[in-house]
Amino acid sequence: LASLGFGIDATDVLTRKGPGLNAPTPPGITLRPIADEADWDRVLRLQIDTGVEAGYPRLQHIGFVKRRFANLRKKTAQGRGQWFGAFDGALLVGDLGIFVQDGLARYQSVETRDSHRRQGICAALVAKAANWALESAPDTTLVIVAVQDGAAGRIYRRCGFRPTETTVSAVKGSY
Repeated sequence: LASLGFGIDATDVLTRKGPGLNAPTPPGITLRPIADEADWDRVLRLQIDTGVEAGYPRLQHIGFVKRRFANLRKKTAQGRGQWFGAFDGALLVGDLGIFVQDGLARYQSVETRDSHRRQGICAALVAKAANWALESAPDTTLVIVAVQDGAAGRIYRRCGFRPTETTVSAVKGSY
């Protein structure tokens, strides 16, 4: 597969059941649902910026993020999930989505601005989304995926998520 341009991607599927989560919101940070066009523009910019920081080429990544978020935004508008943001004043410093179906609540696109990492923002967002999902369906299993042995997975484990399975995929960049 390597000779064909594929790499191996191993991710942990982490799950959690039970009562809501409690993670403090850092001082000066406000957590709330993404509510309007200006908020969604902030989400797109943050998702693009963090993708470019991760090594994706800006021009191609912009198109990918816009297409992906058109779909996620549509699902949110249909009531199938919710998107949350962490704001430092007017600046969006973190965001994520959570979508609920058939007893599962699946997190999507968890991002934190580099300047605001290691402050507890991600854990606070994960808790906010979990509690939103569990309000309407207390028996829901929360599901989040993280790169094996990565920083994000360590945060999720501290929030009470436990490894359920590992997925291994052959992946080839699309752009």
